[in-house]
Amino acid sequence: MPKPVIRFHLGAHKTATTYIQSRLRRNRSRLARHGIHFVDLWANEKTARRMRGWIRQVAWENRNGNRKKLVTALRDLVEQLPNGLEANNRKSIILSYENILGTYNLAQTPRLYDELERGLSILDEAFGIDNMEFFFSYRSMDRFIESCYLQCIHTQKETRHFDEWFADIDINALSWLDVLTRLSQSIGKERLSIWPYDAFRDRETAIWQALLGRERPNELLIRNASNLNPSLTKEAVECLRVANGLFKGTDARNLSRFLKENLSPDKGYSPARYLDEEQRDSIVRITAFDTGKLEKLASPLG
Repeated sequence: MPKPVIRFHLGAHKTATTYIQSRLRRNRSRLARHGIHFVDLWANEKTARRMRGWIRQVAWENRNGNRKKLVTALRDLVEQLPNGLEANNRKSIILSYENILGTYNLAQTPRLYDELERGLSILDEAFGIDNMEFFFSYRSMDRFIESCYLQCIHTQKETRHFDEWFADIDINALSWLDVLTRLSQSIGKERLSIWPYDAFRDRETAIWQALLGRERPNELLIRNASNLNPSLTKEAVECLRVANGLFKGTDARNLSRFLKENLSPDKGYSPARYLDEEQRDSIVRITAFDTGKLEKLASPLG
């Protein structure tokens, strides 16, 4: 039996990953009828939840007690899928899970995606890197930093003001060039396709063509992504930040939903921006060296 074609969307965090996953999820049945299987690691069911916990243990925390179970579960997910319509009846499989690279909490890591080699080693053990294609998007570092802070607030993990959180970040260690270099070294430049987040809309068709392995992806993706999480406004973030120290579980989720519905940008509240102009200019200067070199490390899409 020929090995499957496995295409893995790695992220990064905060680069339209939720949109891509939602659109794949909403067209899952149609894709499957055309021989393309989306394995939803964000699914709200027992097997997926368990694997997410194991990935955090192995990739983020370097605790390998459940590594064998994780690798076996990933293999089983793929092996139980029916054969596809690729050449030689190969299965065509898509996974999208940004947490495989590591944490988005920049205040808790010595460099950007310090854990990525551990995450990739899981995939290599489960599927073999040589049988995979990888997809990755990056965005301006100043916006990425702010978005990661908002994500920490949104997931009830942070209670500090932005300035306190930001003080724990080594800006000089945040480099997309470093991440892309390490990815290329781990999986091979020829297996890695990349694009800048700001160009996603202009390159979306090319991205879907590569991810699905089809020339006319819109014929398969007939359903749009579901309503995505609305942007957190500054007022909502401040309420959530305080609430994170007071509420947990269902109470926290209900409050988050209420704030997003009632303190949203379309209600006239301010978008959440935290870096001042001096900080933003400093970050742009520090990371400017990366800009002209990124797409030479992989295959740019579009």
